[in-house]
Amino acid sequence: MNSTAVLILGTDHNRDLIEALFDFGFAPLVRKTIREALDRLRHERFAAVIVDRNHADVDVLEFILNVRDFDEQTPVVVIGSSTDAQSDQAILSQRQTFLLGKFDAPDQLANQLEQVLMAGGQAI
Repeated sequence: MNSTAVLILGTDHNRDLIEALFDFGFAPLVRKTIREALDRLRHERFAAVIVDRNHADVDVLEFILNVRDFDEQTPVVVIGSSTDAQSDQAILSQRQTFLLGKFDAPDQLANQLEQVLMAGGQAI
């Protein structure tokens, strides 16, 4: 059985993201720090990991590399405003990593998340 839990590194202030995940049948679990998120990754399997750059003060690439130490297959989705093109290229060079950027409307975010998290109607 595939997990429906999605780990979010950020805060619970992004209600649009949380609601979109619930609408797709996922169970979002929000953690505010890298340490808290990595602790959960050590003990659980997730359908995906989402890094909300607008609501987390972390080095995104460092976090992704730590995730890959535990799990090479779980998709990592980075959302939010870009810091710089070089960082984005380094993020995209990682396997199973997706960069969605910033969205002005919740339905744009929901549509992009659906495309990334769903493959042929089944959760990744």
